[in-house]
Parts: sequence; structure tokens; C-alpha cells
Amino acid sequence: MGLSNVVEFVNEKKEAVMDWGIKTVSVTIGTATGGAAGGASGAGLFAGIGMVIGGPPGAGIGFAIGSFVGTGSGLAAGAVGGKKVGKIISESLKED
Repeated sequence: MGLSNVVEFVNEKKEAVMDWGIKTVSVTIGTATGGAAGGASGAGLFAGIGMVIGGPPGAGIGFAIGSFVGTGSGLAAGAVGGKKVGKIISESLKED
């Protein structure tokens, strides 16, 4: 494969590779930040509710449950949001 063939191949595939890279990075960042934010907010919310209902033991149980539930929902929401952002970025970078 000569150098001109390599250049031609890269020019043909660069848009697809760039598209995939942008979407993958966007989903990864969205998932990570969503999971962290969801876990922190879920832990705080459920610890507060648990403290009111059951005192310190309730707060501990609420913290654990809230971390679990918040992280799971945050991961899902972050992945969806990241995918949408990646699509927007990818579309805006496409050449006319």
C-alpha cells in the first residue's frame, strides 16, 4: 500500500472515526459526571430522609441506598445526555 493509498484511505474514513470518537468521549464524560452527581445527591437526600425517620442508623442506611439509587440513575441520565451532546458536536463539525 503506497503513501497515496494510505492518504486516500484516511480521508475516506476520517469522518466516521471522528464521529465515533466524539460520541464515545461524550458518552463517557456524561456517564461519569452523571454518576458522580447522582450518587452525591442521592446519598445526601436519602441520608436526610433516613435521619428523620430512623435517627443515625436510618441515616446510614439511607446514605447507602441513596448512593446506590442516585449513582444508577445518574449513570443512565448522563449517558443519554452525553450521547445527545456528542451528536450535536459531531453534526456541527461536519463539513458542508
